[in-house]
Amino acid sequence: MGPEEGAAYGVCPQHEGRPAIAACPRCGRYLCALCVSRGAEVSGQLLCRDCLGALSTRNALRREVAWENRRGTPYWRAFLATWRDVVFAPRAFFAGLEPEGSLFKALIFAAICVAVGFLGSLWGIGEAASALVGPSAAALVAAMAVGVAPLTYLLSFAATVLFLHLLARALGGTSGWRGTTRAVAYGQAAAVAEVIPAIGGILALVVRLSLYGWGVSAVHGFAVKKALAFYFVIVVVVAGFVYFGFRLLAPFVPAGV
Repeated sequence: MGPEEGAAYGVCPQHEGRPAIAACPRCGRYLCALCVSRGAEVSGQLLCRDCLGALSTRNALRREVAWENRRGTPYWRAFLATWRDVVFAPRAFFAGLEPEGSLFKALIFAAICVAVGFLGSLWGIGEAASALVGPSAAALVAAMAVGVAPLTYLLSFAATVLFLHLLARALGGTSGWRGTTRAVAYGQAAAVAEVIPAIGGILALVVRLSLYGWGVSAVHGFAVKKALAFYFVIVVVVAGFVYFGFRLLAPFVPAGV
């Protein structure tokens, strides 16, 4: 790097009088030759020592996902082990999730969770249809729900990934699309809760939002305060959608239902 390039960064804040030759891509801190660390084995970038240490620690926490590394374990057992880790130990699971891991396997895991939850919720869909349009048309409504469910879930998943990724990047997140998609995919473990009668849908929504908060925050390297801000924005946006959704549907719901 020539003098004219280094001059563009000004003076190193840590070593006064020494010209800065780069800016850390994670925190933006100006770096002189004494400050910069070559973290190629971690990120392939020139980093300050603090960010290099943080990334090295995160990489040390990486662990294999049972669903992605079966090693002879039956599929059902690997699935259950991964589902258990996601739902009951989300902090440890997402802290160890490799953002650049298999996208295909993560999406297959998500599809299984969503399918289990949807099939379990068909009874509730039938009951709601009976109350709204009568028992005679309930079967038709349920059949239509089965027909449109795959496309609906696909669009919903894509919109969720887009929103969460853009929000994470706006807050300074460092992961790419693959990392965000993998976190959202494993967050679909919450969909299984939809098999619970009456409260399953609400429970699945609450758990899913929590898993999104844990997962996307972890793959983007958020500290506690930024993770809380990220989760708060998610809750506010979803609450707004639910509120306006009820307002739009209210005129079509028969009195007394």
